[in-house]
Amino acid sequence: EELLRSHSHALWPDWSATLRETTGVDNGFRRDGAVELRLDGPSDQLDSEIQRWRSSGVECHRLDATELAGLEPHLASGVAAAYWLPGHGQVRNPRHVKALVAGCRLRGVTLIPGTPVLKLVADGHRVERVEIPGGSLAADQFVVAGGAWSEWLLAPLGNPPWVRPLRGQIALLIRDGGGEPAYTDFIQAARTQKI
Repeated sequence: EELLRSHSHALWPDWSATLRETTGVDNGFRRDGAVELRLDGPSDQLDSEIQRWRSSGVECHRLDATELAGLEPHLASGVAAAYWLPGHGQVRNPRHVKALVAGCRLRGVTLIPGTPVLKLVADGHRVERVEIPGGSLAADQFVVAGGAWSEWLLAPLGNPPWVRPLRGQIALLIRDGGGEPAYTDFIQAARTQKI
């Protein structure tokens, strides 16, 4: 997971620029930082996450209360632990999909939207075809891009994905009296906490 995270972190800027240049579609990628925090518990509870980010080659800074207030002054006090990822990025998913589809079409990739894959058929370690309703499709290469929902396809081949589903919600908070966002960084907390 750390190796994948490290490569992904390094490749996103160039990949997004290449997509924009070749397709004319801007996926909205930007690096704007992120703060991970916990509202209660011990102050060292994020140490292992900080170490994993750093071992992946990703810049990560532990924040004390003063540093957190300096970075995000509109956050309420009482945060138990926090760290900052200055290079954290985000992308506009609908635009990114549009850019990917355009890029695939430019390269002669055949896309069949809305067609479920029922099974991957392999010979040894190589997928040779996919079964779909009403038949099968053969190709030299396949992309399985269902994230955590790909396990039922890949597990029978002995290669389940190392991706877990995460559920989250995003809200853009605007300050009173102006159009400025309340926070400059992406703020994330444990799944059981509310900010």
